[in-house]
Amino acid sequence: MNQIQPKINNVVTGNIDFNQKEVEKHLKVVLQKYQGIIVTPETVADCKKTRADLNKIKGEIEDFRKDGKKQLSAPIDAFEKKCKALASLVTEVKVPLEEQINAFEDKKKQEKLVFARKTKQALIDEYGFTDKQAEEIIIESKYGNLSATKKSVEDDLRMQAEVLKEKIQAEKKRKNDLIKILESKNAHYDNKLPIEFLDNMMELDTADIVIKIDQQLELLNRKQEVEQSEPPEGQKQAHRATKNNSEGHRVAKVNLTLTGEYRALRLIMDFIDSNGVAKDIESKEWV
Repeated sequence: MNQIQPKINNVVTGNIDFNQKEVEKHLKVVLQKYQGIIVTPETVADCKKTRADLNKIKGEIEDFRKDGKKQLSAPIDAFEKKCKALASLVTEVKVPLEEQINAFEDKKKQEKLVFARKTKQALIDEYGFTDKQAEEIIIESKYGNLSATKKSVEDDLRMQAEVLKEKIQAEKKRKNDLIKILESKNAHYDNKLPIEFLDNMMELDTADIVIKIDQQLELLNRKQEVEQSEPPEGQKQAHRATKNNSEGHRVAKVNLTLTGEYRALRLIMDFIDSNGVAKDIESKEWV
């Protein structure tokens, strides 16, 4: 359409001339008799009839207006229909071309994303990242843009790899520092925590990890101290007997042979134990 452009040859401005003044004069005369009407119980029926007459007059005017508008709109509707027909001719040619362009661009996008994934894998191999670590290198959707160059994609992915490398090194140094702290604290205790204790702690702050190391070492060794401090039952009895003797009580040794039901004998044994009397059971016989 470089040579022939659409142009409007003639426009006739819509102008409907009707007997507006004559109708207006007549309406004023007709409506004058309806002004100032007062609705009362006696006149309500007639007032409703008057309202219906007024609605009829107004309806006739509205119908006249709509009919005039329709006549004026007809040329506009015809004009729009002709223009849309011309546009549809262009659409018939444009759609197949547009489909091919979209297919071409989708193909290029996929090629660029494939290049990005290959570049990422090459960086993973180069830096020696594990599969879990490599998850932090992101293939962004912008890598598929037609404006994205191979160099920009390579630079961006390498920057991500460098950031990840520094993060891993920092975590490794942090763990080594924590191992030294753990070994230093282990040196003060008999029961020691294994290095593996740190494996599930690395998500915590360093200060919190140190606190947990202290707490676990204290708990582990306090339990051992309690177990070691408990003497055997025979030593407990001897200790109680010795204590009683040291308090000035006379100590006697009595040989007894007890015969009776198990329950009764058990009560006697408990009484002996609770009063600090040492006992030596040579044998038990059931008779």
